[in-house]
Amino acid sequence: MGSKVSEMKLYPFLCFCFAFTLIKAAQRETLTKKEVFGNITNRLMIKDREHEVLNIPEGYTYPDFVAKDCRAAYRHGKRQSGLYVIRPKNSPFLAVYCEMDDGGWTVLQRHSAGENEKWSQPWSEYKNGFGNLRGDHWLGNEMMHLLTRQNVFIVRFVFVDSDGHTKHADYHTFKVDSEENGYALRLGDYSGDAGDALTTVGEAVPKNSSPKMSFLNMPLAVFAVFLLICTSSSAEETVEEVWKARLRDVDNLELVENVTAIRNLNDVLSREAYHLVFKRDCEELFQIGHTTSGLYIIRPEGSRKLVVQCYMDGCNGWTVIQRNSHNTEITWTEAWTTYKYGFGNLENDHWLGNEYIHLITKQKLYKVRIDLTNVNGVVRYAEYDSFFLADEDDFYKLKLGMYEGTAGDSLSSSVTKNMHDNMRFSAKDRDNDRSSHKNCADVHGGGWWFDSCYDVQLNRKGGLHWQTFCDSNCKSSVILLKPVHMYCHRV
Repeated sequence: MGSKVSEMKLYPFLCFCFAFTLIKAAQRETLTKKEVFGNITNRLMIKDREHEVLNIPEGYTYPDFVAKDCRAAYRHGKRQSGLYVIRPKNSPFLAVYCEMDDGGWTVLQRHSAGENEKWSQPWSEYKNGFGNLRGDHWLGNEMMHLLTRQNVFIVRFVFVDSDGHTKHADYHTFKVDSEENGYALRLGDYSGDAGDALTTVGEAVPKNSSPKMSFLNMPLAVFAVFLLICTSSSAEETVEEVWKARLRDVDNLELVENVTAIRNLNDVLSREAYHLVFKRDCEELFQIGHTTSGLYIIRPEGSRKLVVQCYMDGCNGWTVIQRNSHNTEITWTEAWTTYKYGFGNLENDHWLGNEYIHLITKQKLYKVRIDLTNVNGVVRYAEYDSFFLADEDDFYKLKLGMYEGTAGDSLSSSVTKNMHDNMRFSAKDRDNDRSSHKNCADVHGGGWWFDSCYDVQLNRKGGLHWQTFCDSNCKSSVILLKPVHMYCHRV
């Protein structure tokens, strides 16, 4: 590309060529690949050869499809992250880096720690952009203005520390005004875990107050990036729909009513974009600082990503696999396949899914806790120091360890009539119980590890049953898992 000085000397000539070529294009109504590349306003930020730009291949002729942003390119079938040429409405061609893993995000800035010197630049550099679009760069205030004037956008700031931990800040509208208005920043509502540090909402940066503008990184980060995604292709697409598109590879997303309630959405962005390992359960999330209960995304070994409800009790992170209440809207009389993949609302009553429970419990040694509330509001619990669910070939057989608790051992005690430990799972269309004359799941309201038939039945509508605590009048149940630890005990 040559030196920065020579680039600046060439700038008037480049502008002249740009205008001249556009006049020719208007006459011919087409542009070749070479002409498109020559008309990219910020092409000096492309440090690679022009063929590295993904959407202007050899033989390209404009006006073949050029997206107005990365989201539009994604909708047009582009799935590879990298450099793209876009053309915002009534704007020149721009080169941008698109993160395609999560629905088509346009990267506005990328900054690695230890490189602060190059960020002290004059107004004109911040206006037009600088750096390498494949590495650290500022896209340019004018480019951001051209992008954000055409639709409603979400902006996301992502910060990654030296241990790979991430924090993020989302603003659900983002707009940069024109240069005449000092490229004033307009932001919407904040969400995230990095803190709302952008408190001068709507204020313009003083254009002539200093010959340089300094953008300082947050102390947390050794790497930072902020990205933009359009939330409205036809002015009607919601934030919820944008996130659903980004989370298309989450297996059980249909069990989530409000996708934006997932608390670690920053992990989806940063771990996918930078190939970081996903956490396998709620305990691993707890250990890296997620201490608030709620919905999270995990990825057990051998599994796709899952949404689960995590209960963070101040000591551990518990993964919820079942929640039920006596007045539930769920019928629980579901088929084998439905029990296999889960049903309900993960924020309320639900069954996580036998296949997912199996994948979670095969990766470590887990214990289980069942919390029960009776008709009088009395809460008791039962814990088993190991819990494992076999695979489907073994009918999701239940294997429990030693009991402790206050609710009484109704799952594995030999004193009670029916043993649920070591029983296979049954559903209304798959009779695996030990009764010789009936299908317990079909008769007694829902899938479970039946013997002949039960002393415990928590998967049904109406009064829940735990033989040693409540006789078909429990008001609610929650079943939770966590890895076995020697250093942390239930409080």
